Amino acid sequence: MKKLTILILALLLSVSTFSKEIVVSAAASLKNCLEEILPEYEKLSGDKVLLNLGGSGTLRTQIENGVPVDLFISADQKNVKILVDKNIVKKENSYDFLSNSLILVKSPYSKSSVNSVEGLKNSDVYLVIGNPDTAPVGNYTLTALKNLEILDKLNREKLVYAKDVSAVVQYVEIGEADFGVIYNSDRNRMKNPIVVEEFPENSYDKVIYSVAILNNSDDVKKLFEFLRENKEVFKKYGFVVM
Repeated sequence: MKKLTILILALLLSVSTFSKEIVVSAAASLKNCLEEILPEYEKLSGDKVLLNLGGSGTLRTQIENGVPVDLFISADQKNVKILVDKNIVKKENSYDFLSNSLILVKSPYSKSSVNSVEGLKNSDVYLVIGNPDTAPVGNYTLTALKNLEILDKLNREKLVYAKDVSAVVQYVEIGEADFGVIYNSDRNRMKNPIVVEEFPENSYDKVIYSVAILNNSDDVKKLFEFLRENKEVFKKYGFVVM
């Protein structure tokens, strides 16, 4: 009898106390913010939030392939617009949410003397950027490098593409690349960030994070409103709240 009681208690404890589960797919650059905010929302709402982080292009493809997602936060407008154009998301359920900027960071292991964005021209350094096929940061970066007439003067054999901005940060931190291009907000996730310079604002399209609500339930709307109300957390990590 005692063993049966223990077994029943174990089964009861294994049952989730959360009333609902909400799946959020978000750009990797939002990791710090969301990991701080979402546990608080879970306490207040009683809902469980499952967080899926990655490159916005990869996340959008997952949604197109039927992966169940309730809320999508992209590091650009393009990936949300694609979902709207494909009638996966209603236009009225898409919103511009945050803004960001690009910076050049240096690895603590690099011996390069480059000390500016312009200094990348004709330099023989390893530069890691986001893969434009999977991460918006890659598209912003390529646009900036082209407009500043740097791209054609780089050693292409030493231009490294990473799957998302988190991977760019990792390459720089462990010394796999001399320099990396990340969002300004991502300096906060680095142990010892060495910021070389911010890219000129007019060298690339404005970085705008867009939100798509795929599940138009009250629970998902409440979560999005909670995120908007906690704008100070996003500001703390270097984002601009729109």
